[in-house]
Amino acid sequence: MLNVGFDPVFIDVLTKILDKSGSLSDTLPGIGDHHPWSSIQLVPGGNGFNFARALHRKKENVIFWGKIDPVYEALLKISEPKMKTGTLGEQKKDFTSNITVALETTKGELQINYVNNFVAPNDLQKNAIDALEKTKIVSFLNIGLNREWNELFYFMSNIIKNNNKLEVALFDPSTLKDFSQWEELKKWYEESFKNINANKIISVNEFEAEKLISKYSLEFFIEIASFFIVHTAEKVSIYSSQKRDTVMVPVLKNEPLTHVGIGDTFNAGLVYALLRGEDIVKAVKFGIQYAQELMMRGWDRLGKE
Repeated sequence: MLNVGFDPVFIDVLTKILDKSGSLSDTLPGIGDHHPWSSIQLVPGGNGFNFARALHRKKENVIFWGKIDPVYEALLKISEPKMKTGTLGEQKKDFTSNITVALETTKGELQINYVNNFVAPNDLQKNAIDALEKTKIVSFLNIGLNREWNELFYFMSNIIKNNNKLEVALFDPSTLKDFSQWEELKKWYEESFKNINANKIISVNEFEAEKLISKYSLEFFIEIASFFIVHTAEKVSIYSSQKRDTVMVPVLKNEPLTHVGIGDTFNAGLVYALLRGEDIVKAVKFGIQYAQELMMRGWDRLGKE
């Protein structure tokens, strides 16, 4: 069983900036412009959910854990009707999901986030704790958008100490643009993450990697993680105490349909391959292939014949 999520969920307002032909545009509209060719879609989102549904599309036995309000639940039933879910926290009358507006062009996406609720240790009730005690993977996600990340990560790390089924522990910080708790993060890395008895994967994009390495060092991450992985549009770099490898990313033949969830889908493909006994280079190649499948087919067709 793969129990994933345990991070803030977002209702995504996906806005594709299209040109007159219906293809993704290469620029955003100017201030004051009306852009009648845009495509707007309301879907469930968040790093944990995208990671969960990408694994689910590979026919994995996944349970997604999140703080879900009625609107998010309704969207979830449309998007992934067969995926199992677990609820974090207690439902309150004034509880509403976080919201992300994603503006997509050919060059990538711009995200605007509204965050009004977080995931904290007291949101993990007995059924969620039981799930962490027997899961094959654990994901530490989204420190940039969850102000309760520190207490939550220590709590989760303590729970999985006695989990002898755990195979992979994944850390993906999401945005680090305004992150400031660098001493707290280093302490958690050294006291908890380093001591997890599993394949410890830190997977980051080039901007997150630059920030993390500038605050600590590349050698620091090589010491505490099994693999420190940096993914860009052109290549994926793999760092460990035994080896350093680079896997080039194939050039796409056509313009992508979406950029939303590429990193999460890469991580899902990577973890999927590792759980099947592939070495890290083959796992990274599979992650790239899976992420590019998402880009070219979109979420509606990902993992489908």
